[in-house]
Amino acid sequence: MTTPEVARCPDGHYRRVIYGLGPYIADYPKQALLLCIVQGWCPKCTAPQFDLNQTEGVTRRCQDHTELLVHELELGVLWDGWGIVGDIVPFTNDFPRADINELISPDLLHQVIKGTFKDHLVAWVEQYLVLKHGRKQADEILDDINRRVALVASFSGLRRFPEGQGFKQWTGDDSKALMKVWLPAIEDVIDTLSLRGLEEALSRFHRYRVVFEKCGVRTEGFNLPQQHFLKHYPTLIRTFGAPNGLCSSITESKHIKAVKQPWQRSNRYKALGQMLLTNEQLDKIAACRAKFASRRMLADGLILAQEDDDDDGGDVIGPSILAEVALAKVPTAVVTADELAHFLDEPDLIDRLRSFAADQTRASDSNSDVSLVDDSDNQLPEIDDLITLYPSAVATYFAPQ
Repeated sequence: MTTPEVARCPDGHYRRVIYGLGPYIADYPKQALLLCIVQGWCPKCTAPQFDLNQTEGVTRRCQDHTELLVHELELGVLWDGWGIVGDIVPFTNDFPRADINELISPDLLHQVIKGTFKDHLVAWVEQYLVLKHGRKQADEILDDINRRVALVASFSGLRRFPEGQGFKQWTGDDSKALMKVWLPAIEDVIDTLSLRGLEEALSRFHRYRVVFEKCGVRTEGFNLPQQHFLKHYPTLIRTFGAPNGLCSSITESKHIKAVKQPWQRSNRYKALGQMLLTNEQLDKIAACRAKFASRRMLADGLILAQEDDDDDGGDVIGPSILAEVALAKVPTAVVTADELAHFLDEPDLIDRLRSFAADQTRASDSNSDVSLVDDSDNQLPEIDDLITLYPSAVATYFAPQ
């Protein structure tokens, strides 16, 4: 990280490069752990835990300032007065040009989408309605809000919520999509005017949120790190660019693929080894697919047979038709063969079923000689099992060219 290395850049030119640590994506608990600060304090400035809105005497956190405080003050004073855990050193302390206080990036998922919007505003609005109108009338108003959300017309970029906001578990995508229905759409292009508009919007938000304190919803004030961190967004956007590329939803999606899905595929007993094996096999499959694609052996996700000059042009060994049948999830009835024949008005149905079962048995037995099988009535299998009827079925066929 101090000696230049020759590396090829995306434009094809070779340059001397000095590597360094870039922005660090993490939610608030991990940010507090990385910066070695006390929970409830701001990772970016020294605003006190009990009054995050304070501006007088507040400075930005930096490595030099933290080291000076640790050197001069006792652990108790550091904890209570500065929110610093003085007996722990950040892991970036000995890296050159790596100040963890500067590397912490904004987190749209936990600070805006799930934090300020879902956990705060949506919950506060419901509590406000209960305090203002009582539970019964508040439920009626919330039902009307859900009805309005459900009536949003289909439009590109908007997600519909037919049941309103009343779903049990909110994902980040749910909250993000619901914000577009609740709040005006956000501009994609971030420029100086947009940043100025962001600062004005934050100022209005801080001014109007006082209504929740006056009506008794937030009697304890607004010392919320997620909302306080929004003050640092304009500076961080100028430093790191658009916050969409630095959101913890990126790592959350990888967590689903690398941890949650392998866990679901395991038998839940000593699952770690199974999960690691699953990830290893998936990586090998992905590498194999990439290799096939580089050799032009893939077409629409299917593996193509390699051309062989010695091929005689005969039939390819294997099934000529791939088929899949999906039945309806809920059956309509369970009947006997006689009842089904009577319902369909097919007197010969039982004999046909017996012949079909015999044909399937002969086809599945590779050692049997079809010519020696007796098709007399006493040699056909009996149909004694109950037959389940389904209202519909979907058959999908694929015939390779």
